[in-house]
Amino acid sequence: MIGNRMHYAAAAALVTLLALPGCKEEAPVVPPTPAPEAAPMPAPAPEPAPAAPPASEATTYTVKRGDTLQRIAREVYGSADNWEAILEANGDQITDPDEIFVGQVLKIPAQPDPASN
Repeated sequence: MIGNRMHYAAAAALVTLLALPGCKEEAPVVPPTPAPEAAPMPAPAPEPAPAAPPASEATTYTVKRGDTLQRIAREVYGSADNWEAILEANGDQITDPDEIFVGQVLKIPAQPDPASN
């Protein structure tokens, strides 16, 4: 019985101490969890390449450094095999297919008929 009284007295003393100002047992301070960082914005999609002119329309092309009739045909028609169509359309200004000049404006005829190649 004496043992029980001692436990009771110790518990009462502890409650008294906790009741004193500045002696309260406080829950540990847990810092707030930071909000997850926003995912970086994806890079914008690259601009699509300009479409080749419709098969029924003729257009022009300004020669850039490094261009050849084959490279121009591949760019505008999707096939380098059609370079002769560009040569024929520009016979008034191209005498040698290996000699085209930066800044030269070439006539680009409508897509040649694949059967004519």
